[in-house]
Amino acid sequence: MRVSCIADTGARKVSKSHTHIIIVGATVGISSVILLSFILIFWNFYKRKGSEPSMSYSRRRDCMHYYSNDFYNNKSEESVVSSINSDKTTVFPYHEICDATSNFSIHFKIGQGSYGSVYLGKLRGTDVAIKQMKNTKSKEFLSEVNILCNVHHTNLIELIGYAAGGDSLFLVYEYAQNGALSDHLRKHILKECGCLPWTTRVQIALDAAKGLEHIHEHTKPYYVHRDVKTSNILLDAKFRAKIADFGLVKLLEHSPEVGAAASRIVGTFGYLAPEYVRDGYVTTKSDVYSFGVVLMELITGQPALSKDTGPGSGQYHEHRSLVEYILSALSDHLDSPTKLTKCIDPSLTYYHKESLLQRVGRPGASMHKEQSFLTSC
Repeated sequence: MRVSCIADTGARKVSKSHTHIIIVGATVGISSVILLSFILIFWNFYKRKGSEPSMSYSRRRDCMHYYSNDFYNNKSEESVVSSINSDKTTVFPYHEICDATSNFSIHFKIGQGSYGSVYLGKLRGTDVAIKQMKNTKSKEFLSEVNILCNVHHTNLIELIGYAAGGDSLFLVYEYAQNGALSDHLRKHILKECGCLPWTTRVQIALDAAKGLEHIHEHTKPYYVHRDVKTSNILLDAKFRAKIADFGLVKLLEHSPEVGAAASRIVGTFGYLAPEYVRDGYVTTKSDVYSFGVVLMELITGQPALSKDTGPGSGQYHEHRSLVEYILSALSDHLDSPTKLTKCIDPSLTYYHKESLLQRVGRPGASMHKEQSFLTSC
């Protein structure tokens, strides 16, 4: 499906033919139904998939845990890089990384995450994204290298190479020209970028789903990403989605349905599956739940966890879960249809989706609810 990459400017010329309007309306309507239906499909899949994993499952170490804690804590960044055995990526000299980023100039900085900064650079004639990580993050560094050296898919970010030097570790990725999905869902409000059309959002959802399906079902061993969120879904020049940031990935040795106990709870609040937080057990269902939250963000344009500015918000009720907000609207839809309509991203109101929302309101209200994990941290 050809997806328009031009953000909507808001203006519509009245001179368009009636036939063209009908065609566009039908296309948007079908896309809207597909995207809204994704929430129901994935939520039901998440609730039905598999049985509770046996807690007697004997865990083995993940492939990225070949090294002891002493290795992570005491080895230099050069030693970490030299320990990697892969002929599928390039080891870049440190001076090339410095030259590509103009010695890590602020003018080349395009992102900041929990693990370090991201810079735009040009290496050997190719635009790349360079993630700079502290040498104390060698465990996460090795996790990404070990996975992305062996797992390849058009909807997973491609690792080009890595480097070390200056007390830092570096990962070199293909450059996603349109940045993170989260920026496009939120920054258009600040007029920093245009609104994503419905058809583009549908394609992004399909792309991300294919990327997750690949690591869940088509690799050996299987992997759980554990940090699926809109800021970890990157968009290329044609707004095709690629899942990024594999530093928290968990390996599953048996099957997608048989999980593994986690030594600690990791991920991002607002996206965490309730049973993962409650039991500390990881399955692919954890990613499915997080992906469901991403779908809700695509529809609403709102973050997974936001400050509640309504009546009653205060010191002990300062965060609102998008999941609970949507499920509440779905449950109340039959009594108050306008409540569900208000959930839709305001920038998309000209698509007149009220009738489409009514078509999914009844089955949506029947979805099984489970208390999501909230925190005031």
